[in-house]
Amino acid sequence: MSKNIKMLDCTLRDGGYYNNWDFSENLINKYLDVMSNSLIDIVEIGFRSFRGPSSKGQCAYSDESFLNRLNIPSSLKIAVMVNASDLISHELGPDESIKILFEDSKNSKVDLVRIACHKEEYEKVLSICDWLSSKGYEVGLNLMQIDKITPNQLIKVLKLIDKSNVVDVFYFADSFGNLNTKKVRDICKIIK
Repeated sequence: MSKNIKMLDCTLRDGGYYNNWDFSENLINKYLDVMSNSLIDIVEIGFRSFRGPSSKGQCAYSDESFLNRLNIPSSLKIAVMVNASDLISHELGPDESIKILFEDSKNSKVDLVRIACHKEEYEKVLSICDWLSSKGYEVGLNLMQIDKITPNQLIKVLKLIDKSNVVDVFYFADSFGNLNTKKVRDICKIIK
């Protein structure tokens, strides 16, 4: 496999929708060990989010105290996902609320932060991406529901991301399973 391709596993984060992100630490440690012996480079351990009134498992928050209790193999990088809507709707606004969730990367087990956003949100999260980058994190922007975006809208998003120079990785998600091979090919052509 090309050294330029990095494999990211998001089983714990995405699978958490089925069990409220409530995985035992023992299971997570076994899982991380298996991932370290595979071709996986990065494990997205879960979300990084604000605690609310509902009770969710540790992978819904993936805070540093939780990550420090895990046996993370040195061969793995750790990623977390943040929902842009949580930051944008926070009473402090996105630029201040991100500072509640993250500290300097040298004090963190997290290597990569992926911001999940919709087409209406991407301009509002670029300053967040800039702040995370300045703190030493790799930054990914995950554009959701790409099947709902016109080619012109996608080009606008990509140009702004490129101009900002703070996003390390651009992801797109087939959030509703509407993409087929042709649509994926067309999107990749636009991105390229």
